[in-house]
Amino acid sequence: MTAPTCPPNSHYELCGSGCPVTCSGLSSPAGCDAPCTEGCFCDRGFLLSADKCVPIADCGCVFLFTYYSRGQDFYLGDNCQSRCRCVENGAVDCQTNVCDANSICQVKNGVRGCYPAGVGKCVASGDPHYLSFDGKRYDFQGTCTYILTQLQSNIPQLPSFTVTVKNERYGTSSVSVAKTVTVSMDSYNITLDRGIRGKVKVNEELYLLPLKLTPRDIIINQEGNNRVVQTNFGLKVLYDSMYYVQVEVPSTFKGLMRGLCGNYNDNQNDDFQLPIGIAVSRADDFGAAWQTDVNESNCSRGCGNTCPSCNTLNTQLYSRPSSCGMIADPSGPFRYCHKQVNPTDYLNFCLYDLCSVTDPMDLLCKNLQAYTAACQAAGANVMTWRTAGFCPMACPANSHYEICTLTCDDTCASVTESPKCSGLCFEGCQCDGRFLWDGDTCVSMDNCGCVYNGQYIPNGGSITSADCSQKCTCLGGVSGVQCSAFSCASGLACAVKDGVRGCYSLYNQCTFPLATILRTLQKVTSIGMDLSYTCSFTDPDFYLVMFNYIPSIQPGGVSLSLVTKGPLIELRSSQEVRVNNIPVVLPYSLATGTSIKAVSDGLILEKGTLLRITVSLGGYVTIGVSPSLATCGPCSESSNTVISLEQVVKLGHVQ
Repeated sequence: MTAPTCPPNSHYELCGSGCPVTCSGLSSPAGCDAPCTEGCFCDRGFLLSADKCVPIADCGCVFLFTYYSRGQDFYLGDNCQSRCRCVENGAVDCQTNVCDANSICQVKNGVRGCYPAGVGKCVASGDPHYLSFDGKRYDFQGTCTYILTQLQSNIPQLPSFTVTVKNERYGTSSVSVAKTVTVSMDSYNITLDRGIRGKVKVNEELYLLPLKLTPRDIIINQEGNNRVVQTNFGLKVLYDSMYYVQVEVPSTFKGLMRGLCGNYNDNQNDDFQLPIGIAVSRADDFGAAWQTDVNESNCSRGCGNTCPSCNTLNTQLYSRPSSCGMIADPSGPFRYCHKQVNPTDYLNFCLYDLCSVTDPMDLLCKNLQAYTAACQAAGANVMTWRTAGFCPMACPANSHYEICTLTCDDTCASVTESPKCSGLCFEGCQCDGRFLWDGDTCVSMDNCGCVYNGQYIPNGGSITSADCSQKCTCLGGVSGVQCSAFSCASGLACAVKDGVRGCYSLYNQCTFPLATILRTLQKVTSIGMDLSYTCSFTDPDFYLVMFNYIPSIQPGGVSLSLVTKGPLIELRSSQEVRVNNIPVVLPYSLATGTSIKAVSDGLILEKGTLLRITVSLGGYVTIGVSPSLATCGPCSESSNTVISLEQVVKLGHVQ
């Protein structure tokens, strides 16, 4: 049995002290006679400070019979009139303090402090419609990437962050919907993609939920239909992965925000401000100004004069309680939400959307789902409105739909670590009895995986460190996570591809299957063609790879010429190499950084990390080119090309 992996500066014990020494006591608690217990215990020379093992010299402070970790701030007095910090050597430094106008002194989770007096909420819903922090409602149909909200400037006492949204065209209509939502802070880019549940991308790498990122305790959970990103300073981003985005910021950020969500200054009349501070009146002008990259192609800056509108007949039709009118129906399933979330805004969103398409049923379901998310995020009770014949929701195996789920609490990760959820229930798919969420599927408890450094790993799954120097595998059960040294083989680089970190080829590769082509063509006396080359002769890394089939060269019949701004190199499948038509002895290197060596099945030429050519004795040719080079020719059509017979006939010289 492999012992579970423990946090830094600690180790596993089957029967460790039930009364461990901590920084707050520096000795075992008096009178403690608890029996030994299994778990992780601090190494020699380290003591437990809160939930971490630290060197004795880094222990915190005991002040008024309460222990504080080193560097921790705390407040004293009913009005938080003193702000204290635990510094070196167990000393406490206190300064006079006054909570600012947007904060109040109160106790939360047993801790006194200056907490935000409230929160501001911004919404991007539907096609999309926006509600700013200050309550301004507007429509903007641009399909580029935009800053939804960000801190106006670097303010030392406030953490900097940016929330962006990438919109895409919805079908063939002139409206758009959110495709991705990205939260950027510290060194993380957290991306929530449309149509995905139970997963998130962090710096392009795909992770299963739940996920905890340090040092700011960024928590990402799946809560019902929604993925929720929460931080320890009050930022919360909710995306239903389909149609609804909500951003919350604490009131301590009032007047300091900018972007499509406005400036959060309690005045909606000045929300349409450009990045340079100038106010505009048109939503399209305002929205387009917050595009993150003005050179972004294949996107529009809004629908302008082609924006959809509702005629009286459609307005009456879709306002019925069986359609959009369900949102505002005083006796409908959302009746308990009306006091918390204005139904008129969402009714108008729904009418706008349904009038913009020819098949409105799909958008009706999405609008009702959006209002459900808004209501439940506000803590309101929503009655069941879906049926088997009206907006049904498909759920994975071993799960079922519920209007009020607790998917954040019922996960494999919550078995070993207490989840940090919003405390709200959201509609979505709930695992059946005796099953738990394992990322995006429901599994029995004995098939659950592991939590390692805040990351959930499914049973049997592995994760690779950022530099690919270590691979950790979840062995399941009591075995936990086992880590071992790891490295990438020659010719492979540590990278992220399709969301997965691993060892991948440094090159875009192209293969020329000569034997297959010859069997098909038959009676061929020669073939010649240019396989790959830089698109410009002026490129400092210019190269041209020319292929020739010469039957007299045996085995294989291959003559491959590499033309560069240096010597001409010819590789033959007979393992002969010529430089400027003079045979050379292998291994061979040129001052230009090109090296050639013989291997058991042929030849390999490498030009730094830009070009790698392999010629086999059987006549196969593989060309690897760095993605950084702009290349042309038949080998440049994709990242993993196989030259076809049709290409040889079309582009080559066949005799």
